[in-house]
Amino acid sequence: MTKPGLHLVRLLGILIQVVQSVQNELRWRRLLARRKKAEVAETYFETVPYMEINGFPIHAGEVIKVNGQWGSKFKFIGITTNKLTGASWVDCFEIIGGVPSVFRSFKQDKVKRIPKRGKRAKRVV
Repeated sequence: MTKPGLHLVRLLGILIQVVQSVQNELRWRRLLARRKKAEVAETYFETVPYMEINGFPIHAGEVIKVNGQWGSKFKFIGITTNKLTGASWVDCFEIIGGVPSVFRSFKQDKVKRIPKRGKRAKRVV
């Protein structure tokens, strides 16, 4: 003979298992669901990939030097201006071992260009 409450306990155990499996299914659906795309916030920075030094143009990707940074070369990215304050600076990557690695920023008056060498004529022997 079984106790009358035993059936309720078994039924309650089954109900708990069903609820847990539904919760697990919902967790998986949330993980696999497509994420909503984030909205891009408005920025107050504007970058221009061009500048002139003493009448010579410098474009993004060219190698420059900076006064006060002895022996270092930098790959020019652009001039960034804060629209709210009007402050501007030069963004670049420091070249270490021939590879652009560290992101750096400098004032515009510290930048000096590296003159490009013209093409030399090959010697004919």
